[in-house]
Parts: sequence; structure tokens; C-alpha cells
Amino acid sequence: MNAAIGQSAIVLGLVASIVGVITLAIGLVKGKTSLLRAGRSYTWLILAGALLAAFAMERGLLTNDFSLKYVAANGGKATPLLFKVTGMWSALEGSIILWTLILAGYIAAMVFTYRDRW
Repeated sequence: MNAAIGQSAIVLGLVASIVGVITLAIGLVKGKTSLLRAGRSYTWLILAGALLAAFAMERGLLTNDFSLKYVAANGGKATPLLFKVTGMWSALEGSIILWTLILAGYIAAMVFTYRDRW
């Protein structure tokens, strides 16, 4: 279950990123502000994908879902709760998910802050 949620979230973020970039590029080339506004809306799908991926990873770590390769390599039943929660960024894959979440949150904050500029 966690693997399906995590993979779906990553695909959602990837597709939203690609479609958003294409929409923004076409909007910039053709000078259409409607496409620029539409391109900004993909930011929320990217953030949703990052949040879901982080949620799935944390859920896997907290529930000891050893079907996930990351949890099997970095988690354990005897691991204290604090280290299970912080275990998401203890290795490469979890750190990438954490940085993706931070960057998606930053982009969403910038889009929200400057929403009335264009």
C-alpha cells in the first residue's frame, strides 16, 4: 500500500512538473497570460505529490513496512519512535524526498506570495 501511494505520488509530481513547464514555456513564447496562470496551478499538484511521497515514506517507517526496500535497509522494529520519524532523511532516497518536499513548498510559497503579479 505504501509503495503504491509513494510511486503514484512521485508520478503525479513528475507529470505535473513536465506539463507545468511545457505550459509555462508555451505561455512565455506566445505571450499568453492565461497559459502562465494555468502553468502556476501545476505547482499545487507538485506539492501534493511531494507531500504524499513523504507521507508514504513516513508511514512505511512508522509501521515497519519491510516490503519497502528503504524501510528494510534503514528501519527496524527495535528502533525508537524519534529515530523512525527522523529516519526518512538518514539515507539518499529519503533525503531526496525531503528536499523535494522542501523545494515544492518553497515554490508553492512563492506562487502564493506573488499570485497577483501576473
